[in-house]
Amino acid sequence: MINPSADRSIAHNVIHRETLAQTIRDRVTTMMDSPALIEEKFGSLRSDRKAVAMQTLYEREMSFVEKFYTTLNKILEGSYSKILILFDIDETIAQNIYPKSGDETVLRPALLPVLESIQELIQSKIISIGFITTRPVEGVCRDLEKENKLKPLQHYIHPDAIYSTRDEATLDPDIHPPTAVFEYPANTPNSVIATSKQEGEGVDEIEAWVRANNLRKINILQRLRDRHGADTAFCAVDDIYYPEWLDEEKGMYGVRLRDGESAFTFGGLG
Repeated sequence: MINPSADRSIAHNVIHRETLAQTIRDRVTTMMDSPALIEEKFGSLRSDRKAVAMQTLYEREMSFVEKFYTTLNKILEGSYSKILILFDIDETIAQNIYPKSGDETVLRPALLPVLESIQELIQSKIISIGFITTRPVEGVCRDLEKENKLKPLQHYIHPDAIYSTRDEATLDPDIHPPTAVFEYPANTPNSVIATSKQEGEGVDEIEAWVRANNLRKINILQRLRDRHGADTAFCAVDDIYYPEWLDEEKGMYGVRLRDGESAFTFGGLG
C-alpha cells in the first residue's frame, strides 16, 4: 500500500493550492508574452481582449489541476504499490504552434507545476509518467530531446512508458473494446463506441478518427492491465471519450478533459 505520508503530500498541494495557483497564473502570463505566441496567436489582440484570454486560460488550467488531483487522490487512497499515469499529448498537455522561426510545442502552463508537486512519488518509483498518444513513438522520443518541443518533460517521463496508437493500427477495427478494463456508461449512445467501419453516413472524418483512437487506446490499456498485477493502478489523461469508460474496480482510472479543460485551444481564447 502507498505510504500515507505520500498521500498527505498530494492532499497538501490541493488544500494549499493558492501557491500552485499563483505559479500557474505567472506561467500563463509568461506564456502569453512569448514572442512566438504573440506572432502566431495574440499579436492582433487589443489589451482588454488579451486580459480576457489570459483569465480564460488560467481558469482552464485550474480546472485541469482540480480534476487531475481529484483522481490521483482517489488512486492514492487505494491499495496500490505502483501507479502509471499516461498523458495524451496533443490538445491534452500541449499544442503545436508555427511561427516564422519554426514549429514548436507549447506545454500547458499547469503541467510542469503539477509534475513537480508529485516529484517525490516519481523519484520513489511509486508513480511513473508516460504517454498514450497518436504520435509515433520515434517522433515522441526525438521531441523529448528538443528544447522547443517536449524536452522540459524529459526528466519526468519513463522511457519505457510511451505508447502509440500507431502500434495498434493493425488490429481488427471491428472488434469491440475489451470489457476487462472499462464499463460503458448506461447512457452512452452506440454511436459513441462505433468504429471507423461502423460509422455510417453523416460522421465526419475527425469524428471517425476520434472513435477509432478511443478503441486503440483502450486496447493499449488492456494489454498493460494484462501484463501487470493488481497492485498497479493505471490513469489515462485524455481529451477524448475513453477515460470515462475505464473501470476503477479493476485499477483503471481516467481523467477526461472536456472543452473547458483540454490544453488551450487558442482559437477560442482570442
